Amino acid sequence: MNLPAEALKDLRQSMGAVLRYMIAVMLAVFSCRLLLFAAQHRFPEETYPQLFAMTRLLAFLYLAFAASAVQAVCLAMLGAEIDRPLWKYKGMSDALQRFFVPWLIINLFLITLVDIQSRLLAADMTDVAVLLEFVILMTHAAAMPVAACIMHWGALEWGELGEALRPLGRLFSLALLPFAVGIIQYLMSSARALGASDNMLIDLVYFSVTDVPLLLLEVFIFAMVWRICMHHRSLPPVDDNPLDF
Repeated sequence: MNLPAEALKDLRQSMGAVLRYMIAVMLAVFSCRLLLFAAQHRFPEETYPQLFAMTRLLAFLYLAFAASAVQAVCLAMLGAEIDRPLWKYKGMSDALQRFFVPWLIINLFLITLVDIQSRLLAADMTDVAVLLEFVILMTHAAAMPVAACIMHWGALEWGELGEALRPLGRLFSLALLPFAVGIIQYLMSSARALGASDNMLIDLVYFSVTDVPLLLLEVFIFAMVWRICMHHRSLPPVDDNPLDF
């Protein structure tokens, strides 16, 4: 099974769903950046640190809710096209009901880790912040594979979580590919900060443009994990599963 080739083929055949997802995510992220830009302009961090921190937190919470809704709906649309006719959902409200909560949990967890890290850096606790960076990296790399497995399973049921994640354990060698791409995506996202300027408007455009390759990698990861789940479904059942809990 040539997983990357199969995933790329799926994305080419589902370009409409891919574009809808990318545009929706970019709009959510862009509006969050606008809120941060307005906060920095109205409440400069140097002058109003508490007000800026509160506005920053509210902006990230908005992003978590908006992104979770987009991921639930648009990725369900993409998954249905890739796994047609076996995997189905009943439209936007059904996708939100089944997949919004797991995505929200993942996004809020990531935001919490990043917020804790920023507070550690502000308190000059660099060593702990560096250690937390590794946790954030691993969490980011695992987020899409875990969420995609839950979506392919059909919903988040805590008692069935081990079964939902079984494809990642049983097909571990294949699962390493999307996980590795997730690490690359995170490193690319961190590295682009080196190109930031002191002009907020220029940075707004710069980060919006550089969102495109990152989102392409994101849907690539999703398609690979979706293919892993589809392949796992065709295999005979087994009892041993390192992720079963």
